[in-house]
Parts: sequence; structure tokens; C-alpha cells
Amino acid sequence: MTKLETLDNLVKVCVDSAERYRRAAADVGKEKLVQFFDAQQAARRRDADELNLERKRMGAEGEQSGKESGSVAGFIDRTEMDLNVVMSMGDTGVVQWCLEDARDVIAEYQKALR
Repeated sequence: MTKLETLDNLVKVCVDSAERYRRAAADVGKEKLVQFFDAQQAARRRDADELNLERKRMGAEGEQSGKESGSVAGFIDRTEMDLNVVMSMGDTGVVQWCLEDARDVIAEYQKALR
């Protein structure tokens, strides 16, 4: 994988994560969780913006196309999260989904660093 492809993948990972946190904030009932998930979403959006700046420094044209929508796998995952919340997993289930997301994001960054 080239450096540019690696950056493209990380942008998608960040967008998927931001969307997961956006959905999580909408799905939980506790205000502290809403605030936390909103902050995490903003951080992931900033990460995607910074990665896109690096892409431009490397000579890539425009922003990575997944910046707004993320990946198809991310969309499916977020839909699965929403369905599980509807099926009574509640706030605890949403937090668990977000913990898994954090692990996945860390794994993708570690893979990119190799």
C-alpha cells in the first residue's frame, strides 16, 4: 500500500468513527454521554481534516472522497449499532460499540505505522 493509499484509508477510518460517535450521541439518554460522544466526533473530524492536509502536502488532489461518507463497511456497522440500540441494548450497548470502534481505530493506525 502506498503512503497516499494509507492516508486515504485513515481518512475513511476517521470519518467512520466520527459518524459512529454522532450516531451514538443521538442514541444515548445520559447528557454526559452525549457530550462525550460529541467531543469524540469532533476530534475524529479534526483528525480526518489533518490527514487530508497531509494528502495535499504529498501532492494529492482534493480531499479524500470518504471524508463525508466514510466506507460502506462503516455504514453497515453504524446501522447494526442503531438496530442493537432499538433492540434494548441501551446506553451500555452504545458505549460497548464505541469501545470496539476505539480499538479498531487504534489497530488501523498501528497498521499504518508499520
